[in-house]
This record gives sequence, structure tokens and C-alpha cells, in this order.
Amino acid sequence: MRRLLAAVTVLSAYGCAQPAPPGENGPPALLEGEWRVVDVDRAAVIDDAEVTVNFAAGGKLSGRSACNRYGGEFTYAAGVLTVGALYSTKMACAAPLMDLEARFLNRLEGTLEVKAVEGDVLSFEDDEGRILIRKAR
Repeated sequence: MRRLLAAVTVLSAYGCAQPAPPGENGPPALLEGEWRVVDVDRAAVIDDAEVTVNFAAGGKLSGRSACNRYGGEFTYAAGVLTVGALYSTKMACAAPLMDLEARFLNRLEGTLEVKAVEGDVLSFEDDEGRILIRKAR
């Protein structure tokens, strides 16, 4: 009886330690992973500016915003991405990078409709503008 109880305990613990299937505890498959921002409000991202979005488990997102690193939380349901208040580091950069960063973070925070544009490109849109992202390789 003790061996059976020990075996059940071990198997139960093993079953609980398995990762959740995709989409259960992490971002939906559509958003999973790291993305490079290629366009903010119909203006291409400045050459060599690193602007990224990484969707992770637990509704967390993070990335680089041209000059600083940022993070926050998100939810996604029925084609709508909702990004809560974002936090970021506070380094200063050249004015064009700071402008790009401000436009990107302002556009990202809030409620955005997610649309697949083509293959590995997504568009996050609201009434005031959009962000185009491409899957990082």
C-alpha cells in the first residue's frame, strides 16, 4: 500500500510539473515570441533603432523602445490586445529616437485591434494609428 501511495504521489507531482499547453498560460500562438516593430503610425522605424515587443507567459510583455527597455502586462481576446500601464528605464538618447520611443509607447498602451497583414506581419490598430510588427528571426 505504501508503494502504491508513493507511486501515485510521484506521478501526481510529475503531472503537475508539466508545462501548460500553448495558449493556456502564455500568449496566444498568434502573438507568441519576439517581434520587431517596423512602422509606427505609418512612419518606418529609424534605421538601426531597436524597437521590439516580446509576449510571454502570464500576460507579460517587454522589449526595447528605441532608447530604453520597457515592460507591462497584456490581455488578448477575440482579436483585441489590451496593454496596461507600461514602465520603462529612463535613459536619454538623440531627439529622433526619443520621439520614436514616445510615439511607440503611447500607441502600444491601451486597447488595440490585432490584424494579420501577411505571413509574419501583424498590425495593432486603434482609431488614432497603428503599429506594424514583424516576427523576429
